[in-house]
Amino acid sequence: MIDSLGWLGNLMLAVCAVPQAWASYKQGHSNGISSGMLLLWGIGTLLALPLQIDKGITQAVANYSVNLCLIGVIVYYKIKPRK
Repeated sequence: MIDSLGWLGNLMLAVCAVPQAWASYKQGHSNGISSGMLLLWGIGTLLALPLQIDKGITQAVANYSVNLCLIGVIVYYKIKPRK
């Protein structure tokens, strides 16, 4: 039961950035998002991921991996907005 709840929680956390990544893609920019927040979120995720891998916490590894991809989309449109 706890494992299922852990998977559900990490899945929800992994996909919570999907709406923002989609909005950034559709709008062609991430203007409304703070660069500081993106920097802290990205670095925090990169620093936390190796610990989850080392401890073998598969749910968290999946969460952080998906988050890195979504952060990448949002950051891309922050740095290179479509004209």
